[in-house]
Amino acid sequence: MVRHRWVVVICACALLVGCSESSPGAGAIVGTAVEASGAPVLGVGLTLVDLDLVQTSVGAAEVIEIGPGQYATGTVPVAADGSFRLPLPAAAELPAGVLAPADDFLYNVRGVADCDLTADPVDARVSGHWFDDKGTYPGLYGVSAAGLALALVTETPLDPGNVYAHAGRFLVWLYADRPVAIATVGAGCVGNVVVDVALSSGWNVAAWTFDAALDQLVLGDAADAGDAIVTLLPQASTP
Repeated sequence: MVRHRWVVVICACALLVGCSESSPGAGAIVGTAVEASGAPVLGVGLTLVDLDLVQTSVGAAEVIEIGPGQYATGTVPVAADGSFRLPLPAAAELPAGVLAPADDFLYNVRGVADCDLTADPVDARVSGHWFDDKGTYPGLYGVSAAGLALALVTETPLDPGNVYAHAGRFLVWLYADRPVAIATVGAGCVGNVVVDVALSSGWNVAAWTFDAALDQLVLGDAADAGDAIVTLLPQASTP
């Protein structure tokens, strides 16, 4: 759905925006960026999406719209050793459309029979989110000598050719406009997707794991997350 539209999106962002800097206190992702073939990574940026692909106004220049309901920050440079620091947008910089009702923030649950999200409080709003082996939203993208690509973030090295064999966690960053607890309910969630997170106001780090025994994805809290390893996905896997 969303991912097939991001090839032009990423190109536009990398070429037109260049480097980005966000407001003080907004938080940041700090880690190391790598590319599967070993090509140097030149820059990384953040993607955001309105899951309904509805065009909305942009809050500030740090986040640009590159298609209806599709947004990105500019890239920040990656050092020769692969290290980077990517500031996260402050609340005032987020387009209104990227925040969804907390009980409908996850695309992976939409369309799954007998599986819903519950949120407490019910009026909380969370950044629209979607995860699979081709990338995440919100998520990271990168510019390397090999080209432009979406990325996945882990704590241990990832084989991008066999994502679901990864035994560790996949880190994601979610924005909440207030503290909120979100969980899945319904028998249909088992074997598909299970959610149990407690988010604070502002940006939060959470983590997906793959439960091979039940063939399901599980999203949980990750306040104890280690150093981020950002792996650019192969060009053939770019949406």
